[in-house]
Amino acid sequence: MTCVFAILGSGVAQAVPRDPLPETHSFLAGIPAELAHRGGSLPGSNDFSCRPTARHPRPVVLVHGTGGSQQTNWGAYVAMLANRGYCVFAPTYGALPGTARPVSAIGGMTRMETGAAQLSRFIDRVLAATGAKTVDLAGHSQGTRFIHKRGEFHRSCPRRTTRVACADPHVTMGP
Repeated sequence: MTCVFAILGSGVAQAVPRDPLPETHSFLAGIPAELAHRGGSLPGSNDFSCRPTARHPRPVVLVHGTGGSQQTNWGAYVAMLANRGYCVFAPTYGALPGTARPVSAIGGMTRMETGAAQLSRFIDRVLAATGAKTVDLAGHSQGTRFIHKRGEFHRSCPRRTTRVACADPHVTMGP
């Protein structure tokens, strides 16, 4: 929940769906969607016709963790954000090439450099489609590392981003 509230303050554009998407608070909510629509996008995500507004200028890109995908990691968050008018995008990056289902649907499994490059290309696609100048990135678990690696390996990209890390395994809390 903390991640969503942090993002909600930063704003992104998209009309609120006519029929609100069902919201759940279960991290596992995206798994049935992946099983039913392999490699698909959750309702409310990856709408490349979205256009930012002055009030909400940045798309939100959700970055899954190791072993996740654009559906399995974000079942709870996509609907919450989309219902509040945010443009929500979520790639599956880092899937092992040349593997059969279900392994081919599992992301975050390649070298960091490979996944970071794929994430960077996805962000470029979001920016080109929406006309936005920047994005807000929200990462879960190892996805937070891919966000940081994208910056390390793609320094030539001048675009600034806002980053939100959920369950970052590389951050120490407390003394």
